[in-house]
Amino acid sequence: MSGRVLIECARCGEMVERTGKHQKYCAECRQEKGREYRREHYECNREKELECKREYRERNREKIIEYQREYYERNREKRLEYAREYYERNREYVNATTLARRAEAQEATRKQATIFGAWSAAEDAWLLTNWGLGVTEQAFALGRTYGSALSRRQYLRKKGLAPA
Repeated sequence: MSGRVLIECARCGEMVERTGKHQKYCAECRQEKGREYRREHYECNREKELECKREYRERNREKIIEYQREYYERNREKRLEYAREYYERNREYVNATTLARRAEAQEATRKQATIFGAWSAAEDAWLLTNWGLGVTEQAFALGRTYGSALSRRQYLRKKGLAPA
């Protein structure tokens, strides 16, 4: 006779069908117990785990970059569509926070701005070589206001001198 054998889960008390010889827990409790074990293990070995991850990233830097590039290309349309949908759903919030952030940056840079007026070729060259910095960082470094640096970036982009 090979009938079903029911056991009581040692954790939640639920009656479940035994699927293994030494089974003591239902499927949900087994999963939760595994999550707890992994969480405890990570917390106890946090520094060691982080060091292993750091070493892996250093050893496989090129491989990781290539994977991220491929992932971005595979999911580019999906990510753009998601961003468009988010913007459409939250248009007022996005616009309000963007304006508030720009106003904050303008106020902060206005206090320290020392140069007003025409832009020099040296400033343009510096902007182009440090294009990856944020507009606020560029404004602080050049002694200009946020609005001034933003406008100059747009101007350089329109002239085809800077990346789009």
